[in-house]
Amino acid sequence: MADHVDSDCRQENGRRQKQTLCDQFDGLYTILEERKKELVESVSREQDRKLRHVRGLLRRHGDHLEAAVKLVETAIQSMDEPQMAVFLQNQPRKSAPAP
Repeated sequence: MADHVDSDCRQENGRRQKQTLCDQFDGLYTILEERKKELVESVSREQDRKLRHVRGLLRRHGDHLEAAVKLVETAIQSMDEPQMAVFLQNQPRKSAPAP
């Protein structure tokens, strides 16, 4: 009888320890899932920030490229102009700086 009671106690103790261990793993899993969610959100925010930066750079460099193309077109037209006086007449007038 004492052996039976001892065996029952060991089984009960084993079940409690197993449950405690499972509860601890569940807690760790929950913590890991929360951390994963935080990291994914952080990465997404960083990707969005970098994407906005790259789009700004593309826009700015596109504007610079457009200005450079216009300048080259004007330079080509001026080189094609046989008479310099006509070239000067076609240039936009700039106001003289104030003394």
